[in-house]
Order: sequence, then C-alpha cells, then structure tokens
Amino acid sequence: MTIASLTWALTDGSNGAWLSPHTIGLLCLSGFSFLAFWIAESRSTHPIIPLHLLKNKTFAILTIVQTFVFFTSGGLFFILSIFLQNVRGYSAVTTGMCFLPMYGAIIVAAFASGWGAARLGWRFPIISGLVIASIASLSLTRISVNTEYGEILWYLMLSGFGGGLTVPPLASGAMNSVLPIQEGIASAISSISIQFGGILGIAIQGTILSQRLDSLLRQSLSEWKLPSVLQDKIAAEPLQYLTQNIPDIPATISTLALQQEIKSGFVSGLHTTLFVACFALLIGIVLMLVFLPSKLKHYK
Repeated sequence: MTIASLTWALTDGSNGAWLSPHTIGLLCLSGFSFLAFWIAESRSTHPIIPLHLLKNKTFAILTIVQTFVFFTSGGLFFILSIFLQNVRGYSAVTTGMCFLPMYGAIIVAAFASGWGAARLGWRFPIISGLVIASIASLSLTRISVNTEYGEILWYLMLSGFGGGLTVPPLASGAMNSVLPIQEGIASAISSISIQFGGILGIAIQGTILSQRLDSLLRQSLSEWKLPSVLQDKIAAEPLQYLTQNIPDIPATISTLALQQEIKSGFVSGLHTTLFVACFALLIGIVLMLVFLPSKLKHYK
C-alpha cells in the first residue's frame, strides 16, 4: 500500500495536482501505512522484514545503491522510449529494437564484472559501473529534437555497460553480507529495492519531465496569446498533438511551429531528468566510497 499510494500520488502530481485533496490524501496514506508497517514489524516476534537486518551497514548501503541504479535505469528506459516514439516518430517495435544493443552491453559487462571483482576487489566493478553510467547520462543531455538514433547508440550502450558492471556485484555483495539463514529475507528486500527504484524512477523523472514541458509550453502559448481554454487543452495532453491535428488553433499559428515547441519542451525536460539520474548515481558512488570497506566480510 505504501508504494502503490506513493506512486499514484506522484503520478497525479505530475499533472499539476500536487495540492489537490486526492494527491495529499494519497501521500498521507503512504506515510501512515509505512509508519504502521514499521511499528508492526518492530513489535512482531516473527516479522516479515526483520528491521535489525537494516542495521547491517553493508547490506543497507548496497540496497540503497541498488535502488538508485534502478531509479536511473527505470526512468531512462521510460523517457527515451517516449522520445523515440513521439519526438522521433519511431514505431513501438522499432523503439524496442533500439534498446537491444544496450541489453547486449549489459550482458557483456555482467561477465566482465565477475572478472573485475575477483582480481580488483568487489567495490571496483560497482564504482566503475556507476561512474560509466553517470558519464553516459551526462552524454545523453546532448540529445536535441533532431537527434537520430545512431547519434545516441553508443551512449545507450555505455549506460548499459555501466549498469551491467554494477548490478551483479551489488546483488552478490548484499547476499554475502548477511548470515546464511537471512539470505531469503535479504533477497526479498533486494527485489523490493529493485522494483521500488524502477517505480520511483518512472514516477519522479516522469513528473519532472511533465512539469518542465508544461511550464515551457504554457509560456509559448501565452506569448502567442491563445485563449486560456485552448492553452489548457493543449497543455493537458501535449504529446498527442504531435501525431494529430490541433483543433481550434488560429490560422496565424503554424501547426508545425506548435509541434516544434512541444518537442523542444519535451527535450528540455529530458535533459533535466538526465541530470537528476546522474545525481542519483553520484550519490551511490559517494556512499560506496565513504561508508563501505574495500574488503567485504563474508559469512559463507
């Protein structure tokens, strides 16, 4: 309930309804349900998630970093898919195929991460992967409205390679940092962190992009002195007007010009989300360097 209500609230908020009773109620529900769960688990003799497990610094940090990684990747897949389909005009099938090289890089890096961990220490592939993924995120901010897929292919593969280096040792380190009897619970928490990171990535980065697009688009629509009713109509679902006619638009305003403004606003929002994603990865790097030892204590 905590994650579901939080996701719903973030989704509603992305439509400019942050102060609506519905959104505020969902945020309160998320907070209260989390508090209730925490109290119940702390008092239970057989808790679903033993809270003392979270006192294991290594396990807790690795779980947080894993959440950040999937926060970045979840938002990246979601937003770039929209860019390729709505801004560049690719079909859904073609868009899916565009990500295949990225998955290939993930597979190659996953094999390489084991080799690196065995020879250079378990932190090396994690931190290296986070650095590579951060560079890839920053590089993708070069995307413009007219950017072709071939121009971002190598950045996508670089991002996938960074993720492939990071995820396997993260999972392995988390499992090796707990007692054998705790492995099942630790695995469940790790899976939750993956799902939670992906959900937050889509919800938060999608919200940021939507707000940025709405702000820039409304600014242009106001400068064109369009009626407020028409402004609200266009701003409510701007991406649909990239593929269909815009009703009631004055003859003095070109449809192509308006569509260009929508695309430019989307790309600007995309850049903002990429900076947010990069910042999340940088936090992960700091956590790894500051709080975790170079040698992992094994319980096996």
